Amino acid sequence: MDKMNNEQALEIINSWHGEDGESDKAIELAALALEKQIPEKLNNGLCPTCNTYVMSCSDCGDLLYIEHCNECGQALDWDGYK
Repeated sequence: MDKMNNEQALEIINSWHGEDGESDKAIELAALALEKQIPEKLNNGLCPTCNTYVMSCSDCGDLLYIEHCNECGQALDWDGYK
């Protein structure tokens, strides 16, 4: 079995429709969770999903390179910042 990346899995999940509303809700929730695992580029130091500032510690000012936003859980792509 070939490895599947998050983008491929998300495409399959989004194309599937269940027979009832409960299945559709579960699929929608799974798709939202998987979407947050796909790294998104920062927008001027802000999380691209919730616009929370994620570049530096609010207490000491040190630069942070966190993998996921502490507010919403979005995976972060630091390309161009490191």
